[in-house]
Amino acid sequence: MIRTRREYEETQRQVTEYNDLVALQRSQLEAAGLTADEVDNGLDPLLTFQAQVKDELDLYDRIRRRDFSLLHDLSDMGRLLIALRIARGLTQRELAQRLEVHESQVSRDERNEYYGITLERANEIIKALGETVRLEVEEQPLRIDFPRHISSQATQTIQRTDKVSLGESAVDTTFSSKTPVWPMVGT
Repeated sequence: MIRTRREYEETQRQVTEYNDLVALQRSQLEAAGLTADEVDNGLDPLLTFQAQVKDELDLYDRIRRRDFSLLHDLSDMGRLLIALRIARGLTQRELAQRLEVHESQVSRDERNEYYGITLERANEIIKALGETVRLEVEEQPLRIDFPRHISSQATQTIQRTDKVSLGESAVDTTFSSKTPVWPMVGT
């Protein structure tokens, strides 16, 4: 993730260099008599890396426009904090001053994408950025994972549909041949 304006500008320069390198390598591979498929296969790693770099530039541009749609859950909290700072137009130094910490602390935290940050610390940073973050809870379908190490003795051939009630939610489960049989709540 691009975290500073300087990194952004350096990445833009790299994209230009990669474009030139791809063109040069393409012409060299074609001059060597390789087929179009062989040329594409030879350039694939470079093109993949180039696409990733362009995605990073795009993400930085989106964040500067306050488009946080790529951040979906609390595991993205570190990236959200970095994105909020970028969108606010603050440097790491300016955020460090607001938090009354050394700039190197903010740099280190961002380099690690605030891995292991507490909610209390995240809230301090959000306040220092002058932002408010709202959490939205969405109901997801209930997923039941059955252990894979079930012995053949624990299975039987059945065909039935059960409706399991869990509070206000209901789950329809259909069992068919050689399905593990588990005691169901409420059956």
